[in-house]
Amino acid sequence: MYIKNLRLKNYRNYKEINVFFDPNINIIYGNNAEGKTNLLEAISLCATARSHKNSKDNEIINFEEKEAHIKLFLEEEKKESKINVIDIQLNRDIKKGIALNGIKVEKLSSFLGILNVVLFSPEDLNIIKEGPIVRRKFLDMELCQTDKLYVSSITNYNKILGERNTLLKDINQTNLSNQKELINLLDTYDEELIKYGLEVIKKRKDNIKELSKKISDIYYKISGEKEKIKIDYENDVMTNDELSLKENYKRQLFSSRDIDIKNQYTGIGPHRDDISFIVENNDLRKFGSQGQKKS
Repeated sequence: MYIKNLRLKNYRNYKEINVFFDPNINIIYGNNAEGKTNLLEAISLCATARSHKNSKDNEIINFEEKEAHIKLFLEEEKKESKINVIDIQLNRDIKKGIALNGIKVEKLSSFLGILNVVLFSPEDLNIIKEGPIVRRKFLDMELCQTDKLYVSSITNYNKILGERNTLLKDINQTNLSNQKELINLLDTYDEELIKYGLEVIKKRKDNIKELSKKISDIYYKISGEKEKIKIDYENDVMTNDELSLKENYKRQLFSSRDIDIKNQYTGIGPHRDDISFIVENNDLRKFGSQGQKKS
């Protein structure tokens, strides 16, 4: 599959542009601030439904207009794919609309994975430099493009997490005499949270394990065969060899209930996980040079 044609209307600095691509290698060149990166951003948005710069939809729409339109045409060499047109409508007043071959997409899970992209940009340095949330978003987006089951797991996990947090707020703001019934509901939410949380953890661990194998040789060559890198998945749920991960997760959720109620937020789980980048026993997140982070 390759991108045959990209049409933009009122997208950032483009009032209207129609770009055709070669099925092999394409080079986009021009002066500064002419919109080269904007083309790449639009392609990435057609794969992930969001800007790689984490820009809001309002920031993408041309400042003189109310809405913007992206239309991307795909060419399948083997003619196996039934999807050949991706349509995205951005509006200042309503949620973005996505259509595949003219049919509106109701769920993001049915959209992710249609077009897979790897985009390297200066913003990627934030994966190392910024906090855990950036690294989790990076990992989640990569998995969502290649694993439909993961899309379901992370969507369900985030849904249950949000509902549990709402329940924690209700408990916190309820009189002591009425708290017991609400607290009992936490058992049900914890069971569901653990179920989907374990699925998320397993998929992430397997992905990082595979990524670490591939990146090790590449980084070694880039460093002039002087440094080796290891990537580890840091699970927020503490492990105890005497208990299964599920039992550890369950016990820690239960023991942190009082703190969670006080903070009105779930403090244990994969929504707090992280990724470490270790070179010569140094964690690049804290001690890496600019060169190491770019590598």
